[in-house]
Amino acid sequence: MGLAVAGGGRRARASGLTPVVRGLLLLAAAALVFHAAAWIEAAVIIARGLKPPPLQSAVVLALSAMLLRVTDVTSRRWRIRATSATLILFAIAMVAMPLDHQFEGNGFMGDGYDYSQDRDKFERNIPMAGAHQELHFKSHLGDLTMALIDRAAGRTETSPATAYATLSRIGGVLFLGELALVLVLFRASRRACRFVALAMAAPLALTFFAYYEVGYLSVGIAVFPLILYAVHRRGDGMAVDAAGGLQGLHAAFHGFGLVGIAGGTLAALAARRRGLSLAFRFAAFGLAFYLGWVVIYIVGMGMSIVSDPYASHIAFRKLFQLYVFDKRLVHPLLSWNGIGEVGMASLGIGVPLLVLGIAKTRASLERQAALLFALPALLFLIVWWPSAGVEHDMDLLLGAFGAISAGAWLAARTPRAAFQGWILLAATHLLFWAVVANRTMDRVWLTR
Repeated sequence: MGLAVAGGGRRARASGLTPVVRGLLLLAAAALVFHAAAWIEAAVIIARGLKPPPLQSAVVLALSAMLLRVTDVTSRRWRIRATSATLILFAIAMVAMPLDHQFEGNGFMGDGYDYSQDRDKFERNIPMAGAHQELHFKSHLGDLTMALIDRAAGRTETSPATAYATLSRIGGVLFLGELALVLVLFRASRRACRFVALAMAAPLALTFFAYYEVGYLSVGIAVFPLILYAVHRRGDGMAVDAAGGLQGLHAAFHGFGLVGIAGGTLAALAARRRGLSLAFRFAAFGLAFYLGWVVIYIVGMGMSIVSDPYASHIAFRKLFQLYVFDKRLVHPLLSWNGIGEVGMASLGIGVPLLVLGIAKTRASLERQAALLFALPALLFLIVWWPSAGVEHDMDLLLGAFGAISAGAWLAARTPRAAFQGWILLAATHLLFWAVVANRTMDRVWLTR
């Protein structure tokens, strides 16, 4: 009888979905199917180019594996100690082990490394680092932080590199702080500790080892668990406020965080009766923490905010039509190149972990919230054309897929699922670096 009541409760909750939410869930499922289909072609492209990943991947995977093991065999007190020690070791590693600027002869840090080596380019990219008191809007907080670090370092020829490296470590501190917040909020439960372990094994964690770019800072690793906390606990809106504020902060570091704001707003709709209220609160706090800085810049610091000319250099794939954008060919989505690029990006940034988490969870509410949370990112990854190529725009691709946290949280539900998630993430590291080293999708520049 108890099973019948529980089943009836689940059916009742499912029937509470509005037609709009049902449509969004179907769209998210269709997007995942497209990604999965693209993996087949991408696997063929990159299978021959698998390379041993650098030491940083081995370190984060080892720390993750040890924490997963300790979490399931120790008491709560020792779990807290082990998790704290792991976070500290991660912090030490990200400072002591900076990434090389190339992998297999391929520079994978986009324009960031070029800017770090040329003072004039750096100042053109961040006017505040030079003589102009202005910021580009696309990554206003990230640029401000680098300009301040550059100023503190003396505005020398080498201080731009210091600024990029330090910003990466600041992102790492924020990453670790959010993981600590999840631990506190969920009282160091086994699931919370497993989530920390899987989050550290995600490819996103590599960006905190002195990655000379900004896009990855748009991901808030604690946002999805905080939203679920608010959805599960009726009347507790503070968690969703905190989630919105964190995602807005990340969007201020880089505008790709707007994808996360859209995802969090949709995920809050999983709360059924309170969905609209929570969604509004999340969006309000997200936009406030994203845009509120502008008042500080203009009123408090006397700076101006301008549109970055490069921000307009965003292209989207057309379904069938090949066209030229910024002297480069944009292949249609339904082409060998288009599908291959989507699959390579999807495999390299960890979308399969989301699929595993959804497949392993028995909680329909969590599964629906994860799909809604991931929907904007999944669609964006399909239609957006990485102008520098998949291998050079990995920081932006990682930044667009904040739903890696949803995959990690769902996979952390049981020890078995967490172990499978770790195996999948270990494979993802191989694929990440294989994509970086792959030259198949290099951009074609047109001289006319």
